[in-house]
Amino acid sequence: DSSQLNISDQEYLYKRTFGRELTTEALDRAEPEEYLTVLGMEIKGKDGAGTSEDWQCLRRFIEMCEAEDEIFAEEAEALLDMDNVADIWIYLQLLYGEDNIYKNMFFAFKKENDGYRLYLVPCCAGSGDRGGISGMAAGRPAAFSECGRTERKDRRAVGRITFRGPGGREYEGMDG
Repeated sequence: DSSQLNISDQEYLYKRTFGRELTTEALDRAEPEEYLTVLGMEIKGKDGAGTSEDWQCLRRFIEMCEAEDEIFAEEAEALLDMDNVADIWIYLQLLYGEDNIYKNMFFAFKKENDGYRLYLVPCCAGSGDRGGISGMAAGRPAAFSECGRTERKDRRAVGRITFRGPGGREYEGMDG
């Protein structure tokens, strides 16, 4: 997962495996080894569950989400790649992937000149992909069956979608 997204040793990749409320309170009352059960999050590319320092990028994101609207708007511009957020939102709407907001999503924090920037990248929970980067994010068409959805014989491709991921790389996927 980390290698497919070119995550360096100074960058962070978290995987949202199941829905739990992301709060600073939950983050504070648990140790990194407990984050998978308490937050539904795991860190990739680090030894074990990583250290508290390895979770600071995610903490910043959670704090931003808990902030007042004015502060959120200010900080979102600095932390989030807004094109990526818009593209992911459209992608999830096309797939009717409401549950992917709470699970099956990678949070990739890439180091840029002005700090870390968050990119949301869909992942697959289907057995064909073994929970890795989705076909879309890996640069190949992502069929519904890859993402653990049941294919219907009458399903037709609705179209292709392209979104900008880490490093400005464009990823293309196919709904259907």
